Amino acid sequence: MRRLFLFTTLALSLVAAPLFAKPAPKKKPPIKDGVLLLIWGGGKSAPDADKAIDLFKELGMTSAAPLAKFESAKVEGLNPGFFIAVVGACPVKKGRSLLAEMRLVYDGVYARYVPKQSALASLGCPEVTLPKKQYFFEPEPDQETRTVEDKKRAGGILAHLVVSLESNGETMSASYKVDVTLTDGDKELDTASITPAASFAKIDDFREEGATLVLEGMEAVSDCGGDSFFEGADVRYTISTAKKKIKIDRKVTGRDSGLCSPNMEGLGGCELSRAMARYAASEAACRNVSRAKCDAALAQYTDEVECSEE
Repeated sequence: MRRLFLFTTLALSLVAAPLFAKPAPKKKPPIKDGVLLLIWGGGKSAPDADKAIDLFKELGMTSAAPLAKFESAKVEGLNPGFFIAVVGACPVKKGRSLLAEMRLVYDGVYARYVPKQSALASLGCPEVTLPKKQYFFEPEPDQETRTVEDKKRAGGILAHLVVSLESNGETMSASYKVDVTLTDGDKELDTASITPAASFAKIDDFREEGATLVLEGMEAVSDCGGDSFFEGADVRYTISTAKKKIKIDRKVTGRDSGLCSPNMEGLGGCELSRAMARYAASEAACRNVSRAKCDAALAQYTDEVECSEE
């Protein structure tokens, strides 16, 4: 009886399927040639787009081109029913980079990849200035290198800063160089440079203070990109002049060190248990100490962890 019931149910479902089945939704063809539309904000009414533009200004953002207002229904590739404030329409890589920078100020900005179309013909990919220059942020994974430049002047001191940031989606590296020139009118009096001898060097702030320039950041002696122990120093550079010469003072304002999380890929059984126990026991002992003390803490637990292959 059970087999007959199952057979009858199956037969009925096969007969009824063509009558009641919903048609499969059509898949949208991929966009072959499009632009990244950078949308600052908006809402369900036109005043919402105006409010988004006002917020852009209130946060201290400036753009080489004014933000444009659109009805989303008139832009192919967007869901209808919204009024949006658009920063620009950019090539994908440049758009992603600009999006990452703007999100440092406002995380509500977003992007949509849409086809090139006449409705967006008046839009370009403008230069956008943040209220405070950002010297460190992670680039998109498919962007091998991101360079940030800035110039500061204090009296006769001119400093040209070049920051290099690299990311492959797994590891991140940062370095920078500051070239300093002291001038008197058209005459060059002295030159100097700051190039940290660090495996990872990032800048948190670079500013003028009267007749001096101040650069603050972090320099890692070793980092977790290729080591098991990281050491970093918070530093402050003061660039000034004395007797028509450039004077650069470096001061360590804080230190940080610790044990990197171990790479446990491929480990199992006793090896995995031993690695996890070794890290758990040594992590606290390695925080803000020298490498020698950390190595001693690690050695203490190397042979003391008992485990079985069960």
